[in-house]
Amino acid sequence: MFETFGWYLTLRAKNEKINFPQLYLLRTAIDSVQNSVPGGFAAAELLRPILLKRNFGLAINKGVASGIITKLNIAIAQVLFIVTGVAVMLIFYSKESAYFETIGYKSIYITLAFIIIGIFCLTIFLYKYNGLVKIFNYLKSLNISYLKKFLLRNEDKIYEINNYIREFNTGNVKNFIYTILIFYLGWMIIAAEAFVIFRIIGVDINFSQAIILESAASLIRIIFFFLPSGMGAQDAGLIGLMSAMGFTDPFSASMLFIFYRRTKEIIWILLGYVLLFRFGLNPLKLYLSKFRKALKRRKIELLFSEIK
Repeated sequence: MFETFGWYLTLRAKNEKINFPQLYLLRTAIDSVQNSVPGGFAAAELLRPILLKRNFGLAINKGVASGIITKLNIAIAQVLFIVTGVAVMLIFYSKESAYFETIGYKSIYITLAFIIIGIFCLTIFLYKYNGLVKIFNYLKSLNISYLKKFLLRNEDKIYEINNYIREFNTGNVKNFIYTILIFYLGWMIIAAEAFVIFRIIGVDINFSQAIILESAASLIRIIFFFLPSGMGAQDAGLIGLMSAMGFTDPFSASMLFIFYRRTKEIIWILLGYVLLFRFGLNPLKLYLSKFRKALKRRKIELLFSEIK
């Protein structure tokens, strides 16, 4: 809900006529693909402009631009959430060395610093220095024939997307700040969900510990972005962190927590696929056929043929 509202603001800032309940259903459908297939992030981002075009008549260029803005602002909020987790850990648990003696503070700080610097530089690059156009010009200078033809065919669209991104944040700073705060609250809701699940299964945990665990899981999802929902890596990280924090029987508690959360995710994924069919798209056909053919023929525009 929070992420949908933030996305809604990015679209409303440009005076697009968007129905929020329908946008929420659309978001649920997109997330089902992102969280269920390898490389789901790329497939989901390609679905976003298609569904915006089908349901709201929004031009593909604007749909792509709104997706870039939304994802980048979610990433900024995610970094703030991870920093919150580290801050909570240092404030409340730094003196209890038994909790974190196996974590390795130095590796956490180095990874976190790289992520923060990377997101900050990417934000400035895209929002202030026409980053998309500069990337476009660099790719065009590579003189790869099929790539250059594709870029030249879509040059006007690239410039339009770049202007949309730049104007959103420079034209209305309040909207930029509001979306970051909304996405940040969304991450805190995820921590609250973890707290509730742990309490239900009988784990004696407080909210600050839930923030630490969820922020660490969030960091793992960034590192292992190519895995659906960070599956496997996130689970192993949870077991290791709960052991380091001194929880009783961390393996059993982690497995039960993972079972509850995965069950919830499966339910939402199934709902999302139902919604995709309702929106007139066959997700398996689109992913297995269109995506594969597009990569094979090196023509990304094939992915948008479902619009016709």
